[in-house]
This record gives sequence, structure tokens and C-alpha cells, in this order.
Amino acid sequence: MDDDKWISEKKIKFSMATENDVNDVVEFLHKNFFPDEPIFRNIKAMEGNGWLDYYVQDIVDKMMAIKPITEVEITPSCIVARSTVDNSIVGCRMGEIVSRKNAKDDPLPPIMWIGSLPAFLPIPKKLIDVTNLIQQNIDLNYGKCNAFQELKDADKIYFAANVCVSDKARGFGLGTELVKRGYDIAKKSGCAYTYIIATSMYSQKIFHSLGKCDVLHEVKYEDYKYDKKGRPFLIDPREHSVIQVLAIRHSND
Repeated sequence: MDDDKWISEKKIKFSMATENDVNDVVEFLHKNFFPDEPIFRNIKAMEGNGWLDYYVQDIVDKMMAIKPITEVEITPSCIVARSTVDNSIVGCRMGEIVSRKNAKDDPLPPIMWIGSLPAFLPIPKKLIDVTNLIQQNIDLNYGKCNAFQELKDADKIYFAANVCVSDKARGFGLGTELVKRGYDIAKKSGCAYTYIIATSMYSQKIFHSLGKCDVLHEVKYEDYKYDKKGRPFLIDPREHSVIQVLAIRHSND
């Protein structure tokens, strides 16, 4: 479906996200993504008003919205879908294109030693959750540098951060459309792959149904309900069963 049909039939318009969209995107994700995304929901990433809560929220906002929109190496790669009725955001696709020569991961916070402390010590749960989340990503071999190490034929990769659709826009195929448009951006920019960590069975279904999707790594939620010290971590994944690191090939399409 082209832009004109989306506007006339679904009352939805698409645009590339700019710095003017940052606040709206952050607010949209707070309301529509984090409450349902299995990992962030379990660790209550956007809840609380203490210094540690704000610290975690700031890290997550930068990772999932602010940096992909504002720190562009090659070309804008974040898509926003807005209602033509009230101009509110009804969907978004966050991501960034990174070249091999400039690929680097954000430095890990110096807190991993906390995870080895005895379980009886009164350490804030959110701090424990952050260390467990970092360890989970390590277990999944997830990251920009790891991606280029594994995908040796790639000079550029589209690193997808999230895809999200609001309740009022579901049933239109908007999530699939946003993913397709992200793929188009990746291909036009010379990316060999889109690379993403998919935590939801619904996003996994979309990725596996479109293009040449390979599972690079996978872990079960069941194995992360508790951490190695027996402390609750991803205690309630609901209907979701696995977390997957995916590579969708765009070359030779």
C-alpha cells in the first residue's frame, strides 16, 4: 500500500523522524511499548521516581529513541507514523545504520560485580535487574561489534531498536508496514542485513514472515525467570517463550 492509500484509507501518514519528534516518540514509547514489551515490563524500567529509576529511564530513552533519531552516521533511519486526524503518533520504527568502520558498543556500566554479591544483601532490585539484563545480552552475543564479527560480509547494518504500534492503530497491518519500510531504508543505504533482538512473539512472527530471517542466537524466558542467585528477574513473560537475535539478509534479494 502506497502513502496515498495509507492516508486516504487508514488516515495514517509516514515520515522520517527528526529531532522535532524526539519528545513525542519518547512519550509514545512510554505509553505503548514499555508497558507490554516483556523485558522492560518485568524490570519495571519506566516505573519509580528515585534516582536509580530516573537513571535507568534515561539510559533506556537514549538507547531506544533519542540516539537513533539524533546520532545519525549515514542517513535518517527512524520512521514515525502519525494520525492525519489529530497528528498523534500511532506507530514508530526506530533504528540506525552503522558502518563496520564506525561500529562500537556503548561501554558497560561498572556494575557487573554486583551480580555476584550474596542474595541476602539489600541491593535495589532495579540495580540487580540491570546487571541481569546486561548478562543476558552477553549470553545472546548481542551488540554492534558482535554483529559485524558474525556477519562478515556486511559493510553496513541496519540495527533495529524497536517497532511499536498503538492500540488504536492495530489491525491495519501497520507493524508489518513499518518493518517493510525499515527494510527499504536498509537496502537503499547498502545494508546487507537488518539486525535486531526480538523479545516478543508478535515481532518475531513479523520478522520471520518477511525476507530471509536467520536466528543467530536464542534463549528461553524460562531460563531467566530467576538469576543465578535465585532472585526474581523475568518472572512473568506471559505468552512469550523465547528471545531471539535475528539477522534479516537484504543482499541478493
